[in-house]
Amino acid sequence: RTGELTFFQVGLGACGFNDAGKDKTENIVALSHLLMGEQSNGNPYCGKTITVSYGGKTAQAVVRDKCMGCAFNNIDGTEKLFGEFAALTVGRMEVQWWF
Repeated sequence: RTGELTFFQVGLGACGFNDAGKDKTENIVALSHLLMGEQSNGNPYCGKTITVSYGGKTAQAVVRDKCMGCAFNNIDGTEKLFGEFAALTVGRMEVQWWF
């Protein structure tokens, strides 16, 4: 998939996990609500690992939330995940990602 990666502050996510304080220490990602659908807790995507690739680098992240403002293939990650590819000041970048 090709989509934009942005970053957000994690907290109590749609998957039912409270990840507050893990913004700079864990690779956590929210998938688009258009991909995940209506279900939150117990969603089949929750807990799955994705691989994100940009500029010849790759990183893994765990799906723990749903992004309500993301287009279908866009993902929202922690500051740590975003920072593996670029400075936070970049804001958003087009990445490849897959399960």
